[in-house]
Amino acid sequence: MAKRQKVFLGAYVNSINAQNLNCRALALHLDSKRFKCSAMELQTGELSSLSGSIKIFKVCWPHRLNKYTSYLRGILWADVVYLPKREVSRWCRFLCWLFKKPSFSTMESVDEGANWDKQLKKFGNKIAYLRHYKGFNKLFAISKFISNKNADLHEISFDGLLPLGVDSTSFDSNIKKELQSVILIGNNLYYKGWRFYLQLATAFPTITFHVVGSGVGLVDPKKESQHLNNVVCHGRCTHHELNEILKTVDLHILPSRNEGFPKVVLECAAAGIPSLLFSDYGAKEWMEGGFVVEKNEEMKQIINLLLQDPNRLCQASSQSILLAEKYDWKHVVKHWEEVLSSLSP
Repeated sequence: MAKRQKVFLGAYVNSINAQNLNCRALALHLDSKRFKCSAMELQTGELSSLSGSIKIFKVCWPHRLNKYTSYLRGILWADVVYLPKREVSRWCRFLCWLFKKPSFSTMESVDEGANWDKQLKKFGNKIAYLRHYKGFNKLFAISKFISNKNADLHEISFDGLLPLGVDSTSFDSNIKKELQSVILIGNNLYYKGWRFYLQLATAFPTITFHVVGSGVGLVDPKKESQHLNNVVCHGRCTHHELNEILKTVDLHILPSRNEGFPKVVLECAAAGIPSLLFSDYGAKEWMEGGFVVEKNEEMKQIINLLLQDPNRLCQASSQSILLAEKYDWKHVVKHWEEVLSSLSP
């Protein structure tokens, strides 16, 4: 039997965050006959531990100190290192160089505007930013739009595309037949277009506007929507709770203009819920079944269209299920396995 390749997934797989959830899915879907995975877990996390499925490096309190030790242990253990989080980047880059560990990463957004401001805050300057991304053996983008835009903006070279996936079986899919309720989902609602979502709720009082996520101190969803009878704030939800809410929802609205390839679009699609998005981050490239618009007013026009013509919603719902199937992990994971094999020492 061939020796299994040891892969360190540099994320916290018991915590809800896009990169964490992606690594959690990889840990569960990579071929266990070919790959042995490890990852980190926080001392307090919202999700169940994967310690029975993969090797776990616990990050004890205080996190700001002990994360260095956990990354060290993970990189020492591994044959190949995946680092998606841009956390303690100099430390990880030094460790991979010192111990000759091949590494790769993924870029999941276009770094301009508000996203570029976040990058500068994290790295300090563009030289450090470029040093981080050019320090990997291979670098991938999760969409062609992200690859092309960041190459033009920052002269970053990519080794191809590496899409994210969704576990379709985790959601109960059903065809939507009438627009009665919509949903906004986000870990940080402030950056997800929360203000415009409230404007839409005001404009369409007969539709129920669900909100899942937190304002993380930047907005207070319950307080700011208390004057509206058609807004329901759920706060942060478990996967089971979210799945139950999605059974009652007909359309996913994401009024953010700074995204990559939102995982939530695939999760909603798996439940048969089409998405209404802005085009700023290249959604036209991969969107099937949903609706991509340029301006705020066009979002209102699409909602009116779906209210007047339920057949359009039904068609979009059916196509969304196909989109989720296309990006199901059972298909997407094969691309990741090819990358891992190519980096085998």
